[in-house]
Amino acid sequence: ALLSTLLGPPPRRAAVRRPDAPGTDLTTVLAALPDEERHAHVLALVLDRTAQVLGHTRPDEVDPDQAFKDQGFDSLTAVELRNQLKAATGLDIPATLVFDHPSPTALADHLLLRLLPAGPSPQERLRRDLDRLETTAEALPADDPAHAEVTERLRRILHLLETPAAAPAGPADGDEALRAATADEVLAFIDSEFGDLT
Repeated sequence: ALLSTLLGPPPRRAAVRRPDAPGTDLTTVLAALPDEERHAHVLALVLDRTAQVLGHTRPDEVDPDQAFKDQGFDSLTAVELRNQLKAATGLDIPATLVFDHPSPTALADHLLLRLLPAGPSPQERLRRDLDRLETTAEALPADDPAHAEVTERLRRILHLLETPAAAPAGPADGDEALRAATADEVLAFIDSEFGDLT
């Protein structure tokens, strides 16, 4: 009691927000973060849960790159970590999670990919759209009323691709040849620019 009086009350620790505060949807939180912060957020969650399962007082006592088995994990602690991460993420994850992704960093990579699957790049989306366009254009009869409109729109798109962004708007040297091109010639040019799309 005398020592307590002399030392005074223990210092108050600032409240630290856990990576998965109750009521927070982790996918929503991650989607709102910049790309470069998402992995760190998921890794913080994995380290926090790993420290709890291993009985550490702080997450920084866990080496993010050391294998779980080398940090003292066995089948029971592996299942316990899986259960905690399942509750925190809402994902349906197997009991073999720790063995399939053997370190906290590898596990965080896996969870992030499950929580926010990477979508196709703009280039991949464009190529898919061109694939669909080419298939549809090939099936369009030459006497279809939509043929002229489709051809004109393709010419405009091709003109945009060929005209440098910094160039002033105005008739380009190749405009006449472009306007005279058939839909097949336009599609062949697009293929030559973007590679074989078939």
